[in-house]
Amino acid sequence: MTERILHRTYSNYLHRTMNMYEYGTGTAGCLIIPTEGGRFFDFENFGVLQACAEVSDSGRIRFFCCDSVDREAIARPDGSVAERMAVQLQWQAYVTQELYPLLLRRLTLNQTVSAPPRLYVAGYGMGGYQAANLFFGHPQLFDGLLALSAFYNLSDRLGGCLSDEIVSQSPWHQVYGYSDDELRRFFPARGDSGFRNIILGCGSGAWEEDCLRSLDSMEQLLRWKKIPASVLRFGPNAVHDWCSWREQVPLCLKKMLV
Repeated sequence: MTERILHRTYSNYLHRTMNMYEYGTGTAGCLIIPTEGGRFFDFENFGVLQACAEVSDSGRIRFFCCDSVDREAIARPDGSVAERMAVQLQWQAYVTQELYPLLLRRLTLNQTVSAPPRLYVAGYGMGGYQAANLFFGHPQLFDGLLALSAFYNLSDRLGGCLSDEIVSQSPWHQVYGYSDDELRRFFPARGDSGFRNIILGCGSGAWEEDCLRSLDSMEQLLRWKKIPASVLRFGPNAVHDWCSWREQVPLCLKKMLV
């Protein structure tokens, strides 16, 4: 059975104790963002961890499953957009300023090599959005992205609202705003040093319509910006639910780790 460690750390940005499960002993890490309203234990409880046993038990990768605050932020049904975005920004600061250093410490604990560890970020549903937001908003931090059944234009999710805060948290707008220098630094061609593996996927079954349209738009933008990415469409049998993500996550991870 894959080793599991519970981390409970206080966040000065969110003013609360945050939970995270760590699974495995791999030298590369993958931060798993839960879906809307989800928790840090869902990756295990809904069977995705077991589905990923081949890559996890082989020691190729270690999973870090964190908590989110989506129901207080983007997915909150009431409150102003400004209030919701303020919480979203606090959560992102927690991940990048507090959680990320912990992940690096865990990956380098007892490590004798000097090379920095590889760290990926992944998610499905709203977790896919959050993973893409972290990756494209902080491309210097992560070596790869796996986003499934995600949306990429936050303005669309918020009814067309647009502000500096929304743009800063919208993967589509982040990519659109990259300068030529940033594209050269952060997104070299496949096979070049520093290449970042990007995998975006979506089904065309139940509850995937909006995500599929968002994926189409993001694919066009990435192609225009010449950012290498693998875009996977899983067909009408793939729905916006755990039964599909259990199949998709291990397949995509194997592709990412090649």
